[in-house]
Amino acid sequence: MIPPDAVLMLAVAAIAGASGPFYAYHRASRRLEAAERELARDDISDDRLAEVQHAIEVLSTQYAQLAESHDFMARILSDRLPLGTLPRNPTPRPEITPH
Repeated sequence: MIPPDAVLMLAVAAIAGASGPFYAYHRASRRLEAAERELARDDISDDRLAEVQHAIEVLSTQYAQLAESHDFMARILSDRLPLGTLPRNPTPRPEITPH
């Protein structure tokens, strides 16, 4: 026969174990609803929208410059290094572990 104290402790442990995920789910759903309400508002100012558009334009210009620089470096390296001079992956040596 299981002592009543052990049954009570098992019941409390089961309730405590189940309440954690339930609380996390409840809190996450409330935060998601709050975020959806925040995103649903259409009160973005024209100044803020212009700032964001300008930042995107600057980032796209910098990304284009980076891509051009990468192409330039690839051309330079391919012109200077003859084929077969790039180091190849060496054959892996077996690992030696100290005993």
